[in-house]
Amino acid sequence: MIIDGLTQGRVIGGENLVPQNEIAYLTIRGGHEPGLYGSGLMAVGDPVLHDLIIEECTSTTVIYGIGLYKKGGATITDCVLRNNRSSAEGTRGGGACLLADGNAHPITARNLEVYGNQADTGDGIYFNDDDGYLENLYIHDNFGSGMAVYYGSSGLGPIIENSLFANNAGSGLTFDASLTVRNCTFVGNGTVGSWVGAISSGSTWDYPKNPTIEQCIVVNNLGSGISWWDPTPYTIACNNVYGNAFYAQYVNLPDQTGYDGNISADPEFCGASAGNFGLQADSPCAPANNTCGLLMGAYPVACGKTSTQETSWGAIKALY
Repeated sequence: MIIDGLTQGRVIGGENLVPQNEIAYLTIRGGHEPGLYGSGLMAVGDPVLHDLIIEECTSTTVIYGIGLYKKGGATITDCVLRNNRSSAEGTRGGGACLLADGNAHPITARNLEVYGNQADTGDGIYFNDDDGYLENLYIHDNFGSGMAVYYGSSGLGPIIENSLFANNAGSGLTFDASLTVRNCTFVGNGTVGSWVGAISSGSTWDYPKNPTIEQCIVVNNLGSGISWWDPTPYTIACNNVYGNAFYAQYVNLPDQTGYDGNISADPEFCGASAGNFGLQADSPCAPANNTCGLLMGAYPVACGKTSTQETSWGAIKALY
């Protein structure tokens, strides 16, 4: 079912929601500027959201969550958030703004595709919670940062796993928080000539817990690899940070290559040009081929060893 707001206001909204409240199997489209929260869907409380497409929502004023505004605990699965846009300064979350309110059930999000969104902060997703679990995200081709994470001061911080951040015009992931980023792949993010690239940390001095980046592939981004505005204690371990275009693989923190299992090498994807970021069997990111003995990146070995050599068209024809 498609519900089109025809840019007349918010499409759907609900407050004091509980887990028995389920919103699913809908395309929510064309919401526009209802006020401060959510042009497409505003869901406050602890509902279950799944199998939704939220698209083409807009705002010309400051708003939290152009496509989806979610406050409180929630389970969000199998959704697409696309082409929700506002250029208004102060807007947070183009695809979604996900906020906590002290609910006993932290936000859980799985299997989300988020692309083509625009906001002032967190063009794809703006996330603000002390805890939470997010996995199997595909955040790509947003107008600025793919995802922005803030706070995480009293809990362990959110965990982001098994996710791909690709071709976002700003950072793939920017954060000012205690968080864990594990088994994620960052490719093609950032802007040519800028240090903004794959992963960018803001000041974390007021949230002194240890941010952790581990078992990630951070390669071929248009800006830097991992940049740290105001370093505090951190864990950066068993990552492959390689081939990032601007300035350095690591900015404003020591080069981690060779320490704690961090490497800098071609990850040997099966077919990056076709969007296949699975690993070749001989990839240094495969568990059998690195000193950590762990998978690096979002995807496992998916093809055999692929070898190449220089040749000519005549030589190729001679084979047949």
